[in-house]
Amino acid sequence: TFSPANGASNVHPMAAVELTFDVNVEARASMLIELRRAGSGQVLSAVSALSSFVQVEATKATISFPVTHVLAGPVYVTVESGAFVSKSDGTPFSGVSGMSWAFSYQGGLGCASLLRGPGEAVEASSMASVPFALDTSAMTSCDMRLDGAYTLIG
Repeated sequence: TFSPANGASNVHPMAAVELTFDVNVEARASMLIELRRAGSGQVLSAVSALSSFVQVEATKATISFPVTHVLAGPVYVTVESGAFVSKSDGTPFSGVSGMSWAFSYQGGLGCASLLRGPGEAVEASSMASVPFALDTSAMTSCDMRLDGAYTLIG
C-alpha cells in the first residue's frame, strides 16, 4: 500500500511517503529509493533503503526524502527490487518502477504559507516575516524554479 496513494493530489510538500507491506520487512543496503519529477524523470532526491532517511517498523517503511527546496507539482517514487525483504524468509520486495506510484504535491503554496505555524507568518509583498522572539524577526523570500520547486532564500 502506498501513502500518499497513487494518483493523490494536493500532497503537502513536506509529507513523508510510506510503503506498507503484508509482512514484516527490513531494508537492504545499496538499494535506492528515488523521488522523480513526472514528465522529465529528473531525480529530485535519492536515498539508500538502509539509511537514516528510511524508518522501518514491522510492515511499514517511512521515507523522508532530503531536499534542498520545497517541492511542487507531479512526482513519482521508484524503489529498487530487493530494497526491502521479508524478515521471516528473506523474500525480496519486487520494487516499484515507472509511474506506478505517482502523486502531486500542492502547487502555488507560496513561501508565506510554508512559514505559517505557531507564529503565523505575515506576508509582506514577496517577503514574509516570522517572529523568533519578542523583539526579533527574520525575512525570507521565495524563488520559483523552472522545475516547479520553491527555494527559500534568506
